[in-house]
Amino acid sequence: MDPLRVAVIGAGVTGLAAAYSLERQGSLPGGVPVETTLIEAGTTLGGKVQTDHVAGLHIERGPDALFLRSAYALDLLRNLGLEDQIVRANQEHRQAAILRQGRLYPLPAGMESGVPRRVWPLLRSGILSPRGKLRAGMEVLLPARESAGDEAIDTFVRRRFGAEVADRVAAPLLGGIYSGDTRQLSLRATLPHLSAWEREHRSLLLASWLGRLPVTAGGSGGASPFVTLRGGLSLLPSALAAQLKRTETRIGTRVQTVARAPGWGAGYFVRLSDGSELRVDRVIVTVPAFAAAHILSELSSDLAAQLSAIHYTSVIVVALAFEQGSVTLPPGSGFVVAPGESSALSACSWSSHKWPHTAPAGHALVRAHLHPDEGSGLLDQTDAALVALVRAELGTHVGLRTAPAIARVYRWPRGLAAYTLGHRERLTAIENGLAAYPGLALAGAGYRGAGIPECLRQGVEAARSVLNEVGNPAFTSRREVVTSQ
Repeated sequence: MDPLRVAVIGAGVTGLAAAYSLERQGSLPGGVPVETTLIEAGTTLGGKVQTDHVAGLHIERGPDALFLRSAYALDLLRNLGLEDQIVRANQEHRQAAILRQGRLYPLPAGMESGVPRRVWPLLRSGILSPRGKLRAGMEVLLPARESAGDEAIDTFVRRRFGAEVADRVAAPLLGGIYSGDTRQLSLRATLPHLSAWEREHRSLLLASWLGRLPVTAGGSGGASPFVTLRGGLSLLPSALAAQLKRTETRIGTRVQTVARAPGWGAGYFVRLSDGSELRVDRVIVTVPAFAAAHILSELSSDLAAQLSAIHYTSVIVVALAFEQGSVTLPPGSGFVVAPGESSALSACSWSSHKWPHTAPAGHALVRAHLHPDEGSGLLDQTDAALVALVRAELGTHVGLRTAPAIARVYRWPRGLAAYTLGHRERLTAIENGLAAYPGLALAGAGYRGAGIPECLRQGVEAARSVLNEVGNPAFTSRREVVTSQ
C-alpha cells in the first residue's frame, strides 16, 4: 500500500506541531500510512523559541512566555510530559509600568487587551488626567458601533475610551505586544474579541462589572495567564521533536520552490537547496509569509503577492545579567514605552522578577526590546553599541548604571508579524487562492495568531486539514522521492 507523503516546510513550533500531529495520526482510515518529511533551512529546530543557558541563567532569545487564552497549549504541554516544568509568572511582581514623558507610571489594574475592564483602578491611575478619566468612564453610556467593518485598534480604543487611554495606555502596551503602530493594526485580526464584546454587550465596562465578560483562561483565582517552562522555552520544541520517531527531519536544507507534479493529479514537487526534489501528496508551509511567497511564487503569482503583503517588523532583544547583590531592580515586571518618547526601547522586562528561576538567587536578569524602524540603523549596530545604548537608557529611566556581568544581543530581522488593516481580507484572498491547490496548507504567526499557543494550534489544524483531503482520486498513483539530475 502506497503511503501518503507529506512535506512540512519550516521547523519552528508551528512546523513541529504539524509534524507531531501527523505522526500521532500515523495512518489514515483504511490503513494508508502517513510519511512525513520535516524540512528546516536553519541549523536548529524551534525557530525563535530558543533558550541560552549561561552561568545558571536561562535567557530566552525570542518569546519568554505563553499567553493562555485557552487551555489548548496547557493541555499540549501536559501531553508532552512537560507539566512539571510549567511555571506561572510571579504574582508579587505582576505590576507593569508605562514610560511617558520620562516618568514611569504603573499600568492601571484590571486591563484587558489594552482597554480597562474596571473603573476604580483607572480613576486612581496617575497616567490619566481628570478629564481623561471622566472620558474613559463615559464608555458605559456610548452606543455600540453600527458598522461591522474593520477598524484600527487605536480607532476602537479612542472611540470608546477617549484619546488619553488610546495614546497613554493602549498604544504603548498593545504596540509593544503586537509589534506595530496601533493606528495601523487591525482590530478584527489582532483583538477580535473586543469588537465581539462591543456588538454583544455594547459597553465593555458595564459588561465586565456585571460579570458578563469571560475571564482569561489560566487567570482564575488570580493566577497569571502567562506561563513559561522552568528549564527554558526551548524544552517545548525539543519535546515535540522527541516525539517524531518516524518523521524524516532535514536540517540545514532550504526549500527553493513548490511546484505541481506534472501528470500526478494534485501532487507536488518540493525542490530543495541540495539539488534534490521530494515528490509528495501534501505540503504544509509554516515559514514566515514573505518566505512562503517566494516558495509558492511558481505555483501562483497572485497567492505570492497576497503573502508578500503581510507585514513584519524587526526586533532586537538585549539581555543583561548582573551579579548577586550588585543591583536592585524596581518592583514590578518591567515597563513599556509610550510612542513619542525619545527612547530606542519599546519595552524592558525584569526577567528575574517575573520568572525567579531564570537567574540564581540574588542575581538580576533584564531583557530590553528594541523595534528598529527602517532607516534607524539599529540592526546594523554592533553588539557593544546596542548594549551601551540600553545601559544608557536604563541609567536614565530607572537609575540602573552598574555594568552587567553578562550581555547578549539577539537580532530578529522581520521577525514579528503585525496584522495591519486589511489583514482579514488578505487571509480571505489567500484562502481563495489555496482552493486551487488541494493538499496545500499555510500555518504560522503571519496568519491567525502570532503567539506560541496560536502557532501550535495552527500547526495541528493544518495537519488535520491536509489529511482530511485524502480520498481525492488524484492520489492513486505511485509516490516516490526523486533526485534531480
